[in-house]
Amino acid sequence: MVEFKPLEEKKNNATARADQATAELNEALDKKKKAEDFVADLQAQLKEAQEKLKKVEDECAKLSYKQDLATRLIDGLKDE
Repeated sequence: MVEFKPLEEKKNNATARADQATAELNEALDKKKKAEDFVADLQAQLKEAQEKLKKVEDECAKLSYKQDLATRLIDGLKDE
């Protein structure tokens, strides 16, 4: 008579290890997804901040140009 108990036990152990590995993999994939979502959110925030910075820098350049014109006008009027 063939004894199947040791083989059945090995199969059960292997199945349990595979189930544990699958659970760990799913947990790791969930963490990865959360991290990717977090990074995507940060990238969106960075893009928005860079766009705001560009607008502020453009406005600064315009105001600097206007200030230069005003200074030259004032200096020109002082000489008269």
